[in-house]
Amino acid sequence: MSLEGIDDQIESYTKKINEKNEQLKNLNLSQDAKRILESEIIVANKERTKLKIRKNDQFTTRHR
Repeated sequence: MSLEGIDDQIESYTKKINEKNEQLKNLNLSQDAKRILESEIIVANKERTKLKIRKNDQFTTRHR
């Protein structure tokens, strides 16, 4: 995957995380709904971190 493709995926996960965080601000959410949103945010953060690491590895490999 190209660096641009990775950037697009990172941006996509960032948008998802921001949307979920906005949804969490809703005071009318049940505890179960909050837990689900929080777990979705954690998963998205992990995936985004993996992509950032992959991007960094590719960049480093190309510029040695």
